[in-house]
Amino acid sequence: MTDIATIQPSALPSVAAPTGFGIEGMEDIGTRDVVIPRWSIVQPTSRYDDAGGHEGHFRRNIDGAFAEALEVVILTIAPTRILWGEKITDGAECVSRDTITGSAYGACASCRFNVSANRDLLAAIHAGTPGTRSCGYGYNYVVADPVTEEMSYLGAMGASVRPAKMLHSQFMQKRRAPFSALVTFLLRKEQNDKGKFYVLDGQ
Repeated sequence: MTDIATIQPSALPSVAAPTGFGIEGMEDIGTRDVVIPRWSIVQPTSRYDDAGGHEGHFRRNIDGAFAEALEVVILTIAPTRILWGEKITDGAECVSRDTITGSAYGACASCRFNVSANRDLLAAIHAGTPGTRSCGYGYNYVVADPVTEEMSYLGAMGASVRPAKMLHSQFMQKRRAPFSALVTFLLRKEQNDKGKFYVLDGQ
């Protein structure tokens, strides 16, 4: 079984702080109080003007930098939910950063787009009912570069959720905090009846 990422012991305690980012005087400052870059996966359907030749790479939103792999320290892991609009170009319709309350539809536990709360929706998905939509469950990582100590976001949604859970299992089995190790995130190409796409993976 392939792991999502390779894990190595980290000798960087300065970036290994679960809260406050390890900076004296900023103990109560969190990710909501700073601007943090986000890494996205360049998919065949991505519409970046500068994405030519970078399909299957990571892309940083603030400067358009690309990377084939990300070697980072994970500072925090947070479950999240996201509901996309009816069209790909519509973007996100509702986002929950805690899987408890959504930005547009309130409590996730009673939301009609949550398959865990709506059995009719689950049945419609299994039946292949046209126009059926549901929110996706995934994870947001806050990571730090081991050399520059710069922080960024990385998300795991859709087909990347299962590999992400495998990564979490590695830490649980070894009884190690995520910020105690260097993690190398890689990408793997997959294909199904909807076409080809890239998911988080490792070697």
